[in-house]
Amino acid sequence: MIEIKSVDGSLIAAILDVKTVLQAVELICRRKTDLTRADLAGADLTRADLAEANLAGADLTKANLAGADLTRANLTRADLAGADMTGADLTGVNLAGANLAGADIDFASWPLWCGSKDAIIDERQSRQLLAHALQLAVANGHVSASTDLVEFANGFHRIVSNEFPKIEFN
Repeated sequence: MIEIKSVDGSLIAAILDVKTVLQAVELICRRKTDLTRADLAGADLTRADLAEANLAGADLTKANLAGADLTRANLTRADLAGADMTGADLTGVNLAGANLAGADIDFASWPLWCGSKDAIIDERQSRQLLAHALQLAVANGHVSASTDLVEFANGFHRIVSNEFPKIEFN
């Protein structure tokens, strides 16, 4: 039996006949059980199907969400600090007030709607997101990039390691 508790310690669900937190959480999501404020810190949710899950206020610090399907999930005010979100599908995710500082968002699909504008991100993620947006804007002639923005964006870890093209002035 796997128990899923809230951050205050109260029981959200007890799932029989499963062996992992991943299996329990996926079953809970299929049943449309509310995971608001769930304590999933450090959980291995690799490639989990969490589409449309309500994880508002959940503690997902240092959770492994690599390759997870979080399509249209509610992560409002969730704590994802230090989570591995590599390759996660974040299409339509609500990240309002969510803490992603230290989370690895490489190869994840960042939601481009108002639900992500109040997310808490760190400098590395700021560089990453700006580098992608600025690269497109400059390459397509929509903006003449400022020196400060280009220098900041060129600090993106994938540019520094020559895996992503450096942003150049035209």
